[in-house]
Amino acid sequence: MILLFDKKIGETMDEMISRFRQEYSIDNKIKVAYAGRLDPLAFGKIILLTDRDIYDKEKYCGKDKTYTTWIVQGIQTDTYDIMGKITDDKNWKPIFNDVKEFEYEQEYPMYSSIYVIQDGMRKPLWYYEKNNIKVINMPSKKVKLISGEKITEESISSIELLRLIKDRIDRVKKDTYRQDEIITLWQDKLKDDNNYTISKWKFTVTSGGYIRYLANKMDGCCYDIERISYHNT
Repeated sequence: MILLFDKKIGETMDEMISRFRQEYSIDNKIKVAYAGRLDPLAFGKIILLTDRDIYDKEKYCGKDKTYTTWIVQGIQTDTYDIMGKITDDKNWKPIFNDVKEFEYEQEYPMYSSIYVIQDGMRKPLWYYEKNNIKVINMPSKKVKLISGEKITEESISSIELLRLIKDRIDRVKKDTYRQDEIITLWQDKLKDDNNYTISKWKFTVTSGGYIRYLANKMDGCCYDIERISYHNT
């Protein structure tokens, strides 16, 4: 079986698959695979495969994908989304109104699931960061931004922004992603009565493209990422 399934905000991939098994009465003996993982805070379309179809996984993983995302402008984090520690580092900003398509070398945030082999271990990047192990050769990937379009932009108060952030983070299983520490940092950052700009974007990227990486390079961080479609490649 091959189908599109909707991942919810806050679900890990394992939690999503468990829900899929329950909703479709899939026995635990039947293998289930997904094409193109999503972070816990991200939501939207996931291609799921069962039985012998799991052997076609790579064909679906290699598809271009379209996302919509809300970006908090002027605030950066170490995860490139609201689940990270605030860093406020300044980086280059691509001008999407002028550049509709370009290739770039994508650097992975330390809190990501990409695997790295080092010291006889094969672990995701977040494992090394969580255990204070310096990664010698940081992985990167050549990605193409196929299109980028700003949909809307608005001003939001610090009180409302904090409410939105706490709502998203509270949906993720506790004690897994530094939630208490992160919320405390956001409370300190947003304690003053200021307004912030948030913008909604629509991006289409090639396989493996991180939307939160683009947000970071635009001097911001993502608080919502929705995958809305896969495309043939």
